[in-house]
Amino acid sequence: MGILIIAFLVNYLTIYTLYYGNKLLLYEENSTSENIKVTDDLVSEFEDSIRIENMIGNMSDDEFYSFISTDRYGGDNADVGAILNLLEKIKSIPMYESKEKIIYKKLKEIRQ
Repeated sequence: MGILIIAFLVNYLTIYTLYYGNKLLLYEENSTSENIKVTDDLVSEFEDSIRIENMIGNMSDDEFYSFISTDRYGGDNADVGAILNLLEKIKSIPMYESKEKIIYKKLKEIRQ
């Protein structure tokens, strides 16, 4: 299940980046103030879509555990650096307390 979620996120972000990246290039070629505003809006929309809240906020604890247990290619090798970066971003945010505990549990498993 976690592998499917990761695969979906990677595909979604790739397609999203390609689609909006091409639009950004087109708008930058015609650099009028109106087009620059549209480009800023697209960048803002893209940044909103990759926020932590949108990526892990709706995951159940089991889905989140599977998510952090896999590497970027869907393999079974958890990426400790990525897990620590995620922990740093969600640390002491009340709505992510359960996810923070799961991260500590996973780091303990990796260390053993």
